[in-house]
Formats: sequence, C-alpha cells, structure tokens
Amino acid sequence: MGKGNSNESQYLVGSELEVLSQTELCGYTRVRGGWNQGETYTVFFYAVFDVPFDAVYAGRDAKKISVDFKSSKNIIADGNAAFSFKNKSGVKLKVAISYISSAKARQNLERELPTWNFQQVVLEAGKKWNDLLGRIEIDEIDLNKRKVFYTALYHSCLIPSDRTGENPIFESNTAYYDDFYAIWDTYRTVFPLLTIIKPSRVTGMINSLLDSYKMYGFLPDASSGNSIGLTQGGTNADMVIADAFVKDIKGVDYNLALKAMIDGSENDPGYFHRFLGRGGVNEYNNNGYVSYNYERHCTRTVEYALCDYAIHQVAKGLGKNSIADKYLQRSSNWKNIWRDTVINNVKGFVWPKTFDGKWVDSTYQVYWSNDTYTFEKEKKIFTPDSFGWGWDDVFYEGNSNQYSLHIMHDVPALIEKCGGSISFENRLDTFFAKNYYDVTNEPCFFTPVLYHFIGKPNKSDFNN
Repeated sequence: MGKGNSNESQYLVGSELEVLSQTELCGYTRVRGGWNQGETYTVFFYAVFDVPFDAVYAGRDAKKISVDFKSSKNIIADGNAAFSFKNKSGVKLKVAISYISSAKARQNLERELPTWNFQQVVLEAGKKWNDLLGRIEIDEIDLNKRKVFYTALYHSCLIPSDRTGENPIFESNTAYYDDFYAIWDTYRTVFPLLTIIKPSRVTGMINSLLDSYKMYGFLPDASSGNSIGLTQGGTNADMVIADAFVKDIKGVDYNLALKAMIDGSENDPGYFHRFLGRGGVNEYNNNGYVSYNYERHCTRTVEYALCDYAIHQVAKGLGKNSIADKYLQRSSNWKNIWRDTVINNVKGFVWPKTFDGKWVDSTYQVYWSNDTYTFEKEKKIFTPDSFGWGWDDVFYEGNSNQYSLHIMHDVPALIEKCGGSISFENRLDTFFAKNYYDVTNEPCFFTPVLYHFIGKPNKSDFNN
C-alpha cells in the first residue's frame, strides 16, 4: 500500500482477522484510493488449513496469544498474524475471497475448491486455460517464442475480471465485470481479440457497462475496486459496443446500448469530466472540435470523432438512419483541428486550436526535470513531437505524429489530407523509421502524468 503523496497510492483503511477454529480463519481488508481514485472497498476472505495449528502469533512483534473458542470471538484487529504447526510433513491452505462477506467467501470456497488434491486443482485449471488459449494456434517451433506468445495471450484474458454475484454496489440480473483498466487502453487490442476467442465474455462485459450506465447516466471508460475509473480519451465503451454489434454478438440490448452511447455524446459531465462522459462535449458538438480551452483537447477531438463513427454504425444497423447520418457527419470533426502545414516533408497534422479558430503555436507542456525529479510544466513551441504526458496537456500519452494517424474510421480522407497515397506511404515509412512512436525515449506504455484531480463523484450526484 502506498503512503506517499501520489494520487495513485492505495491506502489501508483497516483489516481484521478472526480465528474461527484451529483450522478456520476469516476476515477482511478495507482499502481506498488507487489508480482510479476509487471509493473505499472491502475484500473479505475465508481460509481453512488441512491440519490444526498449534499456536497463533499476532501483531508486528509476533507475540503468542491465547484463543478461546467457547467464550468469545478471537479477533485480531489489524489482521496481522502467524500460525505454527506441529505437523512436519507440510500444511495445505485454501483461501477464497468475496466482495460481499466472509460467509459468501466460504460459499465460494466450498463451491469452487471442494478438494484438497492440489494436483487435481492444477490439472483442472490447466484444462480451462488450454481450452481458451488453444483457440489460437501458431506455427512456431521455437519453444521460447511460443511461451512468449501464449503468456501474452494469457495476460490478455485476465481482466476485465468476472465478478458475477460479487457486486456490493447494486443488484443486477446480468453479469458483473470489474477491472476495466481501461477501455481506452484496450478497445483497439484486447476487446477485438475477445470477440473472436470468447464472445460470451464480451456480452457479459457490455451488459455490465450498461448496468453502470443505468446507475450513473454514462458508460464508464474504466472501473476498479467497484468504482468507476478515469476517462482518458473518448467514450470508448462506444467502440466496444460497435465492435460487438457489427460482429453480431448476441445477448446485448443494442437499442439500450445506442441510447447510452448517444447520452454520452450529448450530455456534458461538467465537473466529473475525468471520470465520466465527454469533457467539452458542448463545444465539440457546437463548434466542431474541442478547443484549447479544455485539457487534452486534441486527443478528445480525435477520439470523439472515432466514437461518433461507432454510434453511426450501431444506429445504421438498427435502421435509425437520421441518427446514423448525424453521427457520420460528426465523425469528420477531426478535420477541424487538422492543420495543412508541411514539416520535415510531411503534410498535415492534428494541431491545437483556440475557440475562435486560431492555431496555437506555443502550449504548456509537461516534461521531466532531472533537477527537481518531478514533472514540470512550461510553455514551449508546439511541434508534432511535443509529447503529452497526461491529464492537462494537449495530447494524452502521445503526440501529433501519432494522433494524426489515428483516424481509423476514415482512412481514405486521412490519405487525402496527407497529400495522396504516395505521400501517405512515405509518411508511414518515415514514422516507423524515425521511431516516432517513442520520440521521448520512454516506453509508450509508461504513464507519468501530472495529477490535478477533482473530487471523486458520488452516486448521489447522478440521481437525476
């Protein structure tokens, strides 16, 4: 648990352990914070040994304590304990968790882990993972390369996590998924993969997102610890829904999904724009782009246009042609921040722009200072190489070289804006040859940002 000043730190609120018998334990850990600035949540557990323990030691000084199973509960307030055993041949321990209660954790253990046969558990888990991972076969002899591939595939299937029946926030008749960490990071990669190898999981995930929409009025871009997360780019749940829709994935109320997508595109979340919805959406809808008045305005404009195309696709497929036409037109809004300038023989870039239509040539940019070992902010000449480190920069985790090619829904128009097919091909060659994906000499997945968070929204703020 972090104890520093970072707003991504996770803090221990409290924990408790109860010794139920010489083989049984239960308790909880309660924490708050984390990446998404989440509300406090509790993880309950139930554990059982296969042989009785001999003694209990509690606290940081590990003092031996006495336990009495007849007269009182044996509760260790800080949840910090150790157990010793006379059995020298080994001890087995089974643990299950729940977000509801310790009793629910016990039910989970009895249902999911009834046996003490460790090898049997490993074998059954292996069969389930082989069934999933084996849906993709690669023609590769090198064992190390095969390990790398299937390890990556395995990691791609870990989250969002299926917590159906473990939602302490609201009741639902559908699946409950958490740890969307975050759709902005995964809608281009993990979600399209899951639609192919495990479409039923995508059905559950979308229905879980729709449940959140019913509660908060917006489709979340992320969630963790039973709390909505942060919205980094657009309303990218739109992309997940549209991808599932065009692939004819069943079990989703796509009319409700379309309504959720439209509500997100029309309603300004105001103060909560980092957590839900589209920040600056009124300006985007009325002016055709998000201006320099708003943080991450270039990223937002490009991503909102892409998400508008997703709305267009679903509306068109549902036969709602007037809605489809409206959002097809809006999906071209990226052109409103496209500057037809030539830099290093490359034509055209997504560029910061004021509300009254003037190009911005100097912007406040975030950079790492080796003098202070912190991120500093300074006004500098804007170039396509100017890298956006985080929340209040022009771009989010990228630069204009990257985002100017992020027009996935209208590649013919992008090619035209770049000066034609030959110029576009040369641009791609230059982009990759000059390593523009890593112009800062930092890995692209690294996310050092400035944290100037607003308050976390409460559920009561969305009652209307």
